This record gives sequence, C-alpha cells and structure tokens, in this order.
Amino acid sequence: IAYCLKLKKQDEAISVKQFIILFGIFALTLLAKSMAYVLVGIIFLLLPLKKTIKKYKKQMPIIITVLIIAAILVAGLILYVMKTKLNADTRAVGEVSISGQIINLIKHPLLAIEVVLIHFKNTFLNFDWYVMLHDKVFFTADAKCVMLPMLIFILYVALTEDDHTFSIKDKIILLISFFAVYLMTSMVLYVSFTEVGGKYIAGYQTRYITPILPLALLTISNKKTESKNNLNRTMNIALTMVVFIVIGIAQSIIV
Repeated sequence: IAYCLKLKKQDEAISVKQFIILFGIFALTLLAKSMAYVLVGIIFLLLPLKKTIKKYKKQMPIIITVLIIAAILVAGLILYVMKTKLNADTRAVGEVSISGQIINLIKHPLLAIEVVLIHFKNTFLNFDWYVMLHDKVFFTADAKCVMLPMLIFILYVALTEDDHTFSIKDKIILLISFFAVYLMTSMVLYVSFTEVGGKYIAGYQTRYITPILPLALLTISNKKTESKNNLNRTMNIALTMVVFIVIGIAQSIIV
C-alpha cells in the first residue's frame, strides 16, 4: 500500500523497474490469509495509468501479454490455495464444511445479507472489537480505558494529515479496496471456521484489518481539517506514541 501511494504521489508514468517492484510486493500479499488480501490490488486504480499507457504505447502488446500471463498465474495460485490450503479449521466449533457453507449460501441468499449486517454490527459498531487492536496482552486490565484516547489519537492524526489530500474519486477507490478486503477476509473465515448456516462469523479478529486500516483513515482528511500552522505536529505524534508504549511496557511489568 505504501509503495503504491508513493507512485501515486509522484504522478508520473510508472517505469518498468517500479512495476516489477510493485508486482513483487503485491505477490507477497497473496500469501497472506489464504489469498484473502488479493483485492487490495484495487488501489492500483490510483496509479497514473493513462500516463503510463501513453508513455509505453508502442510496447503495449508486450505489456498486455505479460499482464495476461501474470493474471493466469495469480488465478492458478488462487485455485491452488482454494484446493490445498483453504480447509475447514479443526479448532472450529460445530459442523464446519467449506462446500457445505457455500451450498447453504446458494440455497439461502438472504442469509448472506443477514450475516454481513450482523458482522458489520459486531465489528465496526462494537467498541470492544476496536480494543483488540492491541489486546489485553499489551495493556492488561486497562486495555479498554487506554484504547479510547488511542482511538481518538489515531483519528486526530488521520484528520489533520497534510501530506496529501485525495480527490473524491481516489477516496472512493480507497474505501472500495478497504471494504473489499474486509469482506474477503470475513468470507474466508465464514466458510472455513464458522458452523454451516451460522449467522455470526467466528474467529474474526481486529488484527485482520490492521494492514489495510490506512486505506480507510486516508479518506477522512480534507482541506478544512488538515494541519497548517502546527509545525510541531510530527513531534507531538511521536511523543504521544512513546507515551502509549511506555504505559504498555510499565503495565506488562507491574500488573
């Protein structure tokens, strides 16, 4: 995500070297959570594709051929993972079957909508779910109390971001990418870890969205809220982060 945003900011045609690096990094994300993060590739739409196509217009047949081969390889990898890696988790409770879950969703399509709505309520509308961004292992018994100022701090940093302001179109792409990955990771757990016919997605942890959280946070800054006069903003952010770290270390030792 960081490298893709870097290429977006430079607003120039992507070089062959940059494309190879980007595709290589993206290939590594395919290995995470049984290919569940593959849809993060939607953010490629942020890149200056028109300028790149115009620059390499003569080489487009070769580029298209390479992309088709790459797409075939990715599709093959997805099928391989689905057949060999995506198996029902033995730790799950109740009757868990990937094929059974999929067949049940086909028979009861409205169940999918109900599951999504309940899942959204249990995650984004549930403060206890946000607490698990650091969990009690780090902040012990005071995890919930510490999370409130930390969450406010995260939102403050995102709101006052002044490095780059994205257009409405770019923000839509970022949000689509975020929710696409959120739904994809949720689906993986629903078919492989949740009891057949269940309305609650079992085992979905907050850490699954940590890698893609910036995609959502980058969409809330705007010209009205960005920091303009606070020259010590970066130092304040760094010091606040140190304070949270010190609190966490002290509690893990004392409590």
